[in-house]
Amino acid sequence: MTRYAVPLHDLEAIWRTPMGAALVEAVLDDDRDGELVTVRGGDAIVLTGNAARVSALVAGLLRARFPGGLGRSARVYSDEGRGWQQISTSPPVSELPDDPPTFADAAAEEVSAHG
Repeated sequence: MTRYAVPLHDLEAIWRTPMGAALVEAVLDDDRDGELVTVRGGDAIVLTGNAARVSALVAGLLRARFPGGLGRSARVYSDEGRGWQQISTSPPVSELPDDPPTFADAAAEEVSAHG
């Protein structure tokens, strides 16, 4: 299982942009265990959640540019068990199903589960 992490310094830097602020909130909002790791001498937070969520966060972080015209995006690292390596492309982002579930679908599941 691949894990992804982003340096806290980069999160702090992109926080000052509208897209970056939303990404930082998404990274920190659902952070269940707050796992910090050391990557290349700095603190980084491991991205958590299901595979689709993590893939979407990685894609967003790689596109979020630092403020002030620096032209650099947030760094994202992956670890597949061989150590943290910086990545430049995101993993595939899962697509939503053609017919997303509705409230009626959820109610039907609840009835069948209790019936």
